[in-house]
Amino acid sequence: MKKIWLLLALWILFMIVTYVTYRWIVPMIMHLAEYLEATHAPTITALVVCFLFAYFADWVQLDSVLGAFVAGIAISNSPNYNTKINRNIEIIGYSVFIPIFFISIGLNLQFDSLIKDFWLILLFTITGIVGKLIGAGFGARISGFNMKDAYVIGSGMISRGEMALIVAQVGFSVHLLSEEYYSSVIISIILITILAPFFLKHSISKNPI
Repeated sequence: MKKIWLLLALWILFMIVTYVTYRWIVPMIMHLAEYLEATHAPTITALVVCFLFAYFADWVQLDSVLGAFVAGIAISNSPNYNTKINRNIEIIGYSVFIPIFFISIGLNLQFDSLIKDFWLILLFTITGIVGKLIGAGFGARISGFNMKDAYVIGSGMISRGEMALIVAQVGFSVHLLSEEYYSSVIISIILITILAPFFLKHSISKNPI
């Protein structure tokens, strides 16, 4: 019981620090980075902030991905640097971090499960598509959109992409997702991502702009 209260206190601390940092500290740091003579100082500062947030999130026993995400939101609060930082970090990401991430997924992927767990993969894929169509579509419908627009919104939300792969990888690394079902989940995510554009194209063709 004490551990639960400690975790709760740490998470509240994370939210408070995140808010204060987002509102005042990060914008001030990014502004000061402008006066540094180092090459690409704003980009380097943004990466440092990202790693610090990721470490802090991990320290309070949240996932480091959440910390990095929050850092991105905080840095976006400094609009003067968004275009330059995005361009530079995109180069770093696609040349280093993103390939490593996909390699780490591929190393644990076993395609023999494509045959062995065919029906499970099919179930995951159908559930993933229908769940987004109904869930996001219903949310759009009760928000005032008509059925055709709700279908477009639901179709646009089908694709899982990198975030779903990150969640699956994190779950696998902490043994919440067993090795037996890891490949099935990854293959389902890939199939859903591949099929998503076809649903989106169909929904747009039914509702031309």
